Amino acid sequence: MKLKEMKRFPKKADKAKLYFSKDKDLTVPYRENDQIFLPSSDQNAEFFRLQKARQFLFRLPAGNTQSSWRNFFGGTDHRPFLVELDYKAFEIFKRKGSKAFYETLKPEIITRLEERFKVSSKRQGDIWAVPIPYGWDDIKFFLLLFGGKKEAKILSLKLEHIFDTRHRFTGSCIDGIWCQDLFPDEIEPNPILVEGKLEAADHLPLKLDGMHVLAQTEHLINPSDSD
Repeated sequence: MKLKEMKRFPKKADKAKLYFSKDKDLTVPYRENDQIFLPSSDQNAEFFRLQKARQFLFRLPAGNTQSSWRNFFGGTDHRPFLVELDYKAFEIFKRKGSKAFYETLKPEIITRLEERFKVSSKRQGDIWAVPIPYGWDDIKFFLLLFGGKKEAKILSLKLEHIFDTRHRFTGSCIDGIWCQDLFPDEIEPNPILVEGKLEAADHLPLKLDGMHVLAQTEHLINPSDSD
């Protein structure tokens, strides 16, 4: 819905406090702790409620075509968040609805592994983790068999940034460059194999017992800066 069609602007999205500003100096939405600031000087901007108003999509005119508009997804997950998405994610929302929109954010490799092994994934913000029924010796054998490389080295990490994001991992890991042989599709960034604990500000720690594949949410404009 266009802002000019709304009788009143929402003041919150669950724990997130929303502030619509007509200040023309505010050109891009941003989050500061639990407060999300949204520019409203252009009344053609669009706002869509999701998850019973816990989350939202906000579209900002930026050019002459719909595909050039900027698309922001925000509200409350565990805590308030705000990320920018590409046009394809919004297009799916408009054509197929909110269920399809949320499904398209999940990395395809995560969905495939859930279906293959009949398991459920976990998520910490924009990082997804799915368990797989293999041990480290199995993985090293697969890499040697299919990749034709020397034995992969298992790294021991402590509070290491994952995918150059603010999410930090502690535990055992095989680097993504080795995983290209296990996941031949062009997936960016490369999924990685881990066992340990994932931590990030504004999120509960995620304990990963047993081997898990990590991948990042699809359709992010700035993956390294996402919530």
